[in-house]
Amino acid sequence: DSDCWFSTLKERLGLPDHILNSLPNEWDIVGKAFGFEKDHPELFSGKQVAQLGVFFSYETRKHTYFGNLDKDIAEVTASGADMLHLDVMDGSFVPNISFGVPVIKSIRKNSTLLFDAHLMIDHPKKYAKVFADAGADHITFHVESLDDPAEVIAAIREAGCTVGISVKPKTPASAIFPYLELVDMVLVMTVEPGFGGQSFMADQMPKVAEIKREIKKRNLKIQLQTDGGVDAKTSPVAASYGSNLQVAGTAVFRHPEGMKKAVELIHNSTAVLDSAL
Repeated sequence: DSDCWFSTLKERLGLPDHILNSLPNEWDIVGKAFGFEKDHPELFSGKQVAQLGVFFSYETRKHTYFGNLDKDIAEVTASGADMLHLDVMDGSFVPNISFGVPVIKSIRKNSTLLFDAHLMIDHPKKYAKVFADAGADHITFHVESLDDPAEVIAAIREAGCTVGISVKPKTPASAIFPYLELVDMVLVMTVEPGFGGQSFMADQMPKVAEIKREIKKRNLKIQLQTDGGVDAKTSPVAASYGSNLQVAGTAVFRHPEGMKKAVELIHNSTAVLDSAL
């Protein structure tokens, strides 16, 4: 029931009525699949795998609704997805609102996959334990958030999750270098965060390469993720510059040969990993 869900959203996030009233009646569900090498005993398996991410967007597919979420998760899981990537947006850090704790708790009951929460919010420190308790196994936050990055990392660790740190397109790679020893993953946004269906920003590849070189220089076991505009053509490009974890959305749900083929194509990018470094 949308009225009930909106009331819950308002209660949990304190959203004003004018924002709630602007939300669409029909929610669009967009999935992401990404592959990566893993080295955590629970979170990682040692090979590049496919991961599903689910978030709400108002611009794209109007034939998929909030009520079909469990069905979509089951379908993409059967197509080879290993994890769920959950994009959480607060309408402030990014100009969009997605979902929060109630939704994650709900889908947690019906999925045994690992949950990767990408917090695109102003105050990730405050909500680290909240999302961990809701079912997140891994939490990624943005270095550009309003909280001190070291404190956010500590809060996520204390909550029992592995940690990722993300940079927007205009943020230099050097911004996350002080925290590399403290995290398990770095996420480089290859689109402006907040909306699906954007074009891949190839000008972010030098940044990906710079971060990968720094990871290798320090001999760290850190996953390097790219998120945005990834498809069969751009996935090998990102992999060649060092991205061993890739997020895709439209390319998976709208692939003409189905989700399974889309996931397979992302996996195939492993063959060119680091080749452009």
